[in-house]
Amino acid sequence: ELKDKIPNNQNDPLFSNFISSAHHSNKKIIEDAVSALTNLGYNKINCTKIIVSIFEENHQDLELSELISKSLKKLGNKYE
Repeated sequence: ELKDKIPNNQNDPLFSNFISSAHHSNKKIIEDAVSALTNLGYNKINCTKIIVSIFEENHQDLELSELISKSLKKLGNKYE
C-alpha cells in the first residue's frame, strides 16, 4: 500500500500549523482522539479537522473522553 511508502517520522500536514504551537500533552490528546475515531471507521481527514476545531474552540481545555464525545456528536450530525 501507499502508506508504507511514507516515512513514519513525517508530520501529518493537517496538524502542521496546529502541532507546531501545541504543547506535547495536547498533541498526544489530539492524536489519541483521531486514532480512536479512525478505529471506529471514521475518515481520518474529517476526524482531524473536527477534533482540531473542537480543541481550539474549547481553548485546549478538554480531557480525551470529552474531546472524543464532542467529536462523535459533530461527526454524527455531519452524516445525518
